Amino acid sequence: ITALFIITCTTVTITGRKRLTFFPGSEMNAIILSQYDDFLKNNEVITDTNAANVVKSVGINIQRGVKIILGSRDIRSPGWV
Repeated sequence: ITALFIITCTTVTITGRKRLTFFPGSEMNAIILSQYDDFLKNNEVITDTNAANVVKSVGINIQRGVKIILGSRDIRSPGWV
């Protein structure tokens, strides 16, 4: 079995640090979305409870924080923020 890996060095958008990238971000996003869809198919989404409201609130706060950081560094949003 032969595997082809394209390894590149990229810069992390928010921190500016260098990292090795073994496959493109677009491929990673496709994998993540597929796994998330599978999770949603196999698990009940809980709404209208205190725990669900806390999770939603935390997610909104993280989203706002990322937007602030991206804006302060004049970085274009990746589209999922």
